[in-house]
Amino acid sequence: MRFLVGLVIGVAGGWVIRSIAESPHGVGVELMSVALKTKDQVESWAAAEYERVSDITAEARSRLDSGVETKASHPRSAVH
Repeated sequence: MRFLVGLVIGVAGGWVIRSIAESPHGVGVELMSVALKTKDQVESWAAAEYERVSDITAEARSRLDSGVETKASHPRSAVH
């Protein structure tokens, strides 16, 4: 009985090790694919955020140059 259990464990362990040994290349390729997709998404998000911040900065400079004042620039004018 011990022999049979040992044989089954040995065959199963060998099968698992062989399966793992053949797949590192595929796992590496899949991980690299996920990393590249994530990089592209982050670059896209960062570009959109950069554009948004640039628009806000340009609008703030325009208001500052034109002398347009907002309620936030005069705390006394706020309704209490």
